[in-house]
Amino acid sequence: MRNILGSMAEFIKDTASDTTTSTLKSLKQGGRKYCNEPYGFKTANRIVNDAGETTYAGDLVPDFPHYDFAQTMVDYHEKGASLSWIANRYNEIDIKPKRGKKWSHSQVKSVITTFKSLTENK
Repeated sequence: MRNILGSMAEFIKDTASDTTTSTLKSLKQGGRKYCNEPYGFKTANRIVNDAGETTYAGDLVPDFPHYDFAQTMVDYHEKGASLSWIANRYNEIDIKPKRGKKWSHSQVKSVITTFKSLTENK
């Protein structure tokens, strides 16, 4: 009985994992919201219902000027600038990340990777 229940639990876990992975991949490829809004983008079609709750249709659109800041990060990196140099540059000119007070090299890497993946397909 334990073996049967264990096998069923493993099957359900694998099925849920596959479904989640394929859904997120499909949303990401379609330029739809799949997580918190990436730096440089915002969700279009914001809807506020009578109760004051906000929902989104899910389309990601450029959020200027942050979109331009993200594009500049990509340009710097493609010209050979290090992630730390880009982070320091943005901290010097007082451009803030979405969360936190200062840029780090890992945040810059995340912005560059996400920005490239969202703009290559368009």
